[in-house]
Amino acid sequence: MEKIIGLDEYQVLALKTLKKLSDNNKQLEYGILSLCGEAGEMANLIKKKEYHNKKDITKEDFVDEASDVLWYLACIADALGTNLSNIATYNIDKLSKRYSQGVYDETHYTKE
Repeated sequence: MEKIIGLDEYQVLALKTLKKLSDNNKQLEYGILSLCGEAGEMANLIKKKEYHNKKDITKEDFVDEASDVLWYLACIADALGTNLSNIATYNIDKLSKRYSQGVYDETHYTKE
């Protein structure tokens, strides 16, 4: 498959696989509950690796679950009448205000 360029392009393609629910509130509920389930599946990978000594859990397993998280975020954004790039922009604006002096751990990222 061709590499997806941006969040909105992803959202358009992802939503082609969404069976629309009766109304946006139901779609929002479905998206949020499913997102929580997928986040739990990501946490379960760590549990299996760290506490059940499963050595065969790979980076690809995490990518697989993260892709499901992204799908449900696209579903939530659609139910809210927005797109993923608007949500991403909102988040960067919020972080810029919150961390106007840079981030706490400057070894990873710094303010530009």
